[in-house]
Amino acid sequence: MTEADLRSPSLRILECTACGEPVWNEPTAATIRLHCGYCGHDDLRALAPVLLPDSSGSAYRDGQRTGSRRLETDLSSAPPGISRLPTLLELRTASLEATSALAALAPDDTTRPALEHRLLYCAAVLASKYLQKHDALRARAVLETALETHRNPVYRALVLARLARLAAFGDASELAERWLSQVPEGLRVAEVTCDVRLAKTMLARSKGDAEGMLEELGGEESWVPGSRPLAMALRVDAHERLGDLGTARKVYRRGSRGGALAFGSVINTFGLAPKTRERTVTIGFFALGLVAIAFGGMALALRGHTLAAFVVIIVTLVSAIVLKRF
Repeated sequence: MTEADLRSPSLRILECTACGEPVWNEPTAATIRLHCGYCGHDDLRALAPVLLPDSSGSAYRDGQRTGSRRLETDLSSAPPGISRLPTLLELRTASLEATSALAALAPDDTTRPALEHRLLYCAAVLASKYLQKHDALRARAVLETALETHRNPVYRALVLARLARLAAFGDASELAERWLSQVPEGLRVAEVTCDVRLAKTMLARSKGDAEGMLEELGGEESWVPGSRPLAMALRVDAHERLGDLGTARKVYRRGSRGGALAFGSVINTFGLAPKTRERTVTIGFFALGLVAIAFGGMALALRGHTLAAFVVIIVTLVSAIVLKRF
């Protein structure tokens, strides 16, 4: 099988309907013919139009359609029935179940938004897990397949923004701009706004525009919780690219507060701010060494070596102060 060109602005990459592996081809009009090199399945699939009949953003305000209940747009918390730290198998299973349930529903069924949100969560987390494994092909196949399944304009916008982010990260600027151009206008949803800004920040980064990154990022307080870790990681990266390592270190510390695991995951997944990350690891090793020395001083004190313990503790405190300023 010929390798997929992840920078092509026209290639479509989807999941095989038989085995779930990535398949790709150039579409013809509104259809695409696919052959799976893994299981041999041949498929002729109709592609969803860029804007679906109900994709008018003017009908939405703050994530809620007039006369209906509010849409769930938070992707930082797992839907009911999915564990907080789901495995790939659990996500794949939940995704297939949601897809099958959606296929049996009418477009105006009131249970559709909840199922679409469930499928969107699975796709977003699956794509992140694949990216952590440096598998951009599968990450994109998951997201593009989700785009074909979703009808809600808010959910489609969130998928499009993630596709644009993925393309920009892969230095496919033209493709990133293509995905962004398909985001419906008029959606006043905080999560959509933040995800689009993240994609534009990634696009500025791919063009080497660190100042443009900071301009897109704006104020730190303007980010929803689900988008904040990546926004802070990109801010660290932008300051490092500008040569302002001091500010980069300060932003790194702020980004680690309240969500160190999520922040560390995205900054490592996207390979952002390498100098600042290396310095942080170095300081961590020194800090562990200081803790060990401090315990040694306490042990000396308990054994009656008061002067030696005092010297060790003073040296430890001075070293800690120096390390903090480093």
